[in-house]
Amino acid sequence: MPLIESKHFQKTIRNILWICASLFFLGILGTVFLTSDLPDIRPPEEEVTSFTEGWYYMEGDEERAIASFPFSLSNGGEELILCHKIPPLTDIKYLSFKNQFQEIQAYAGELCIYEYKSSASTPAGKLLGNFRCFIPLQPEYEGQTISLHLKSTTSITVKGLQNIELGSSDAFVLDILSNNFTLAVCLIFMFLTALLLYLVYLVQDIKKLSYDYKSFLYIGSFLLLSALWMWSDSELPQLICSNATMVCLISFFSFMALPIPLLSFVRSACHQGKSLLIGMQCVLIVNIIVQFLLYSIESFDFPSMLPVTHLLILLYIGIIIVLLFREVRLHASFEAKGILAAILLLILCSIAALVQFYLRPNTDNSRFFRYGLIMFIGILLFLSGKNLIRFLEERTQTKLYQQLAYTDIMTQTPNRIAFDECIDRLRQSGISGRPLTVVMLDLNNLKETNDTYGHRAGDELLKGAARSIKNAFQNVGTTYRIGGDEFVVLIEKGNISPGHLFRIMDQDIAQFNTKSIYSLSIARGYASNDGDSRKDIDSILSAADQNMYKNKAATKGICR
Repeated sequence: MPLIESKHFQKTIRNILWICASLFFLGILGTVFLTSDLPDIRPPEEEVTSFTEGWYYMEGDEERAIASFPFSLSNGGEELILCHKIPPLTDIKYLSFKNQFQEIQAYAGELCIYEYKSSASTPAGKLLGNFRCFIPLQPEYEGQTISLHLKSTTSITVKGLQNIELGSSDAFVLDILSNNFTLAVCLIFMFLTALLLYLVYLVQDIKKLSYDYKSFLYIGSFLLLSALWMWSDSELPQLICSNATMVCLISFFSFMALPIPLLSFVRSACHQGKSLLIGMQCVLIVNIIVQFLLYSIESFDFPSMLPVTHLLILLYIGIIIVLLFREVRLHASFEAKGILAAILLLILCSIAALVQFYLRPNTDNSRFFRYGLIMFIGILLFLSGKNLIRFLEERTQTKLYQQLAYTDIMTQTPNRIAFDECIDRLRQSGISGRPLTVVMLDLNNLKETNDTYGHRAGDELLKGAARSIKNAFQNVGTTYRIGGDEFVVLIEKGNISPGHLFRIMDQDIAQFNTKSIYSLSIARGYASNDGDSRKDIDSILSAADQNMYKNKAATKGICR
């Protein structure tokens, strides 16, 4: 007791000292942060500056001033031309803006200095996307007029620009990273979570659990597609990818495929409507195939076909809500209630994202979806984790009950049920060509011990006998207690000498007898097939039993 109190006191002192050290460190750190007069050690940053003043556009031969950005025109011919005088430059700068699915040509005077358009038909169609364009401005362009020629390529966009900025290459890289830092952290978290869910699914699939572990696969797939769509719909791909069309294709595919794993998850949670949900998935897959086919033959572009996907998603959202409400009403399912709450949150945020897309198409369209997705995934992970924990608890209980059913509680050895099942397996599979030795053991004078000293004394003898038998045979066979005072060892190995193992058992028995007031003696006998294919399991059992009774008759008089 004093030792325990001493250890507790030492831990308390250690924790107090650690708290004091941490507080002292934080206090000094805060003081230095507020009072230090050393110069800034960070490298100087060049900021991106807004370049929206002084622009005008051409209407015929007339110049019309642009009061502010965002600026767009829904009419005025096929091309919109924005102009500005190039300011003095000390080194190369870049004029940057988002193209908004428009073809872009930039001129310094009469010189074409930038072109963003597909000049020829490609085998799989063309798609410009909504990316930042970076127009290089050399110092020698100073004083010339830069003209931006904008041409809309889709039926749902208008000619114009949201904003125009000026800066160096490094400044724009830092600007993209800082503007998308929260998104990048969210994407990394989503990607790692998806990998973790796939790993959980694979582990459970390898173990072939009866639990419906596919929900982890569905959530992981939904999370991965969501991350892929949000990444491809942001500015981040421009830091690592040079092919704008490829990024656009990834964005549209991941968005169209997004509901498919979600429908699989809902199907796993609902008792009804499973065929309907599979049919809905087939429609979504057909939608992907048709839209990519129409795009590849240049009949329609993806932005023009986007409302079709939006309508399908809205329709499916309504069907999912109806199915989940019915599931909650009919089965009062806690899981269905949780999924319903998660989907309602996601739906509200998705609707907000859709409204933003149509009202302000060139802003961060995934922001509201991102918020809803985080809440949605959190609820689904909670539900799946809770189901998995419940399944593991039930599985553990089942294993425990099975172990109790097949184990003799007193001696902690397999019982008669386990022995009979093992013998049945050997009868069915046969023992021809397989070595088998059966050892029969029986306690001498157990009944007399029970009658004279009580059943507690008999229990002590049984436990001692089990320990002695298991210590001798544990590395070569399995010990079973098949009756009140009977044990059997099944040895499925060749070249085993039971005589040697009996001597080890007798040594343990002798040691037991020196410590116990009750005398332990075990009669034993064995038989094996000795490579004889004519012997079956029952004949070996009978021979071992007879040999055991012969030994009992020979030794019974010696036992006290």
